[in-house]
Amino acid sequence: MSAVDKIRRRVRRSILYSFARGTQLHLRNLRDSSRALPSFIVIGAQKAGTTSFYKNLATHPQILPAWTKEIHYFDQAERPSLDWYRAHFPTERELADIGGITGEASPSYCLFPHLPKMIHQCLPTCKFIFLLRNPAQRAYSTYQYNIRGGMTDISFQDWIDRDFARLAGRAIDQEMFAELLSGGHSLENVPLALLRGVYVEQLKFWHAVVPKDQLLVLNSADYFANPASVLRSVSTDFLKLDDHRFEYRKTRTEARSYPKVDEAAAHRLEEFYRPYNKKLTAYLGRDFGW
Repeated sequence: MSAVDKIRRRVRRSILYSFARGTQLHLRNLRDSSRALPSFIVIGAQKAGTTSFYKNLATHPQILPAWTKEIHYFDQAERPSLDWYRAHFPTERELADIGGITGEASPSYCLFPHLPKMIHQCLPTCKFIFLLRNPAQRAYSTYQYNIRGGMTDISFQDWIDRDFARLAGRAIDQEMFAELLSGGHSLENVPLALLRGVYVEQLKFWHAVVPKDQLLVLNSADYFANPASVLRSVSTDFLKLDDHRFEYRKTRTEARSYPKVDEAAAHRLEEFYRPYNKKLTAYLGRDFGW
């Protein structure tokens, strides 16, 4: 983690930063309270390219981005008012001037079983985008993120061993997600590193509430292989915006390189996820190549 990244992280965690952010949001609403709610949300997955996807999608001339990419309104233990959430978005007038929409990206939304109903009730016409990444690679990327952020100092092998111990041989299903992640439950001993990559169970919770034409599932490998084409398809076919030719812009985080992953740990993850990936293929009728 660079010195600049460390400073940014300390500032964002400070009480002063929280107070300053709250003040700015209040002032935004005072200037104009007729603010829009999002027409789309990128709900996940964590470390699946959501930052690149969202920032590049927001270059469409009919999309005005949120004040900050990851608002994390719905997954807060104590949610602020809806006005607080609205303050993150452009005004209705700004969107009307361009015939446009706005949206956000909070990549942990996909994980929690109680959120689909909560969000859909609040935003019944909102569309959702879920990027899926090879779950073993996604786990290693999260580990590297935690290393950079000072959230762990153990080896990757020990990091996943800890979650396998927490899992204690249980199969991951909807019952487990509901038991461990349905609001109010401490996440301290939850095997999140493993749960985040079991996409099929997460999708079932969303499909139980959200109409299928309002939820788009993307393979992040397809996005990075041909970002301009995927962005064009998402904006025109899914979000129903005017046709636009995107110019892909690499984000700062994409320039990072990681040490080579421990092969034994990677193999263990690949074997662990294999049955869940097969279930995902059967459930969606798509082979993601994992």
